[in-house]
Amino acid sequence: MKKFVTWPYTVGFVVIGIFTVLPLIVSMVAGAIGQSHGCQMNEGGVFGCALPAGMSLWLGAAFSAALLIFFTVPLGIVLAVILGIVRAIHHNVWQRREKERIQ
Repeated sequence: MKKFVTWPYTVGFVVIGIFTVLPLIVSMVAGAIGQSHGCQMNEGGVFGCALPAGMSLWLGAAFSAALLIFFTVPLGIVLAVILGIVRAIHHNVWQRREKERIQ
């Protein structure tokens, strides 16, 4: 009896998880970069740092990317549920075919 292949589903769940928290990771990295340069950051912009204008604009936008988590988390949950349903259906079909093959 062959074993059911689960690695594609595991990779899918990991990719969905990374996609879901990516805005938070980007925001944390931007916040760390800004804080290391002595910047004061909020959703309105970046103040009080000696960075070039383009860099401070990027930092402000990246810091505000955390607001995207309100869209990526629900979407990630929906995608994970869909992938879980597909995996369950695939496993049931595979199990049925294996039983038929053995008999």
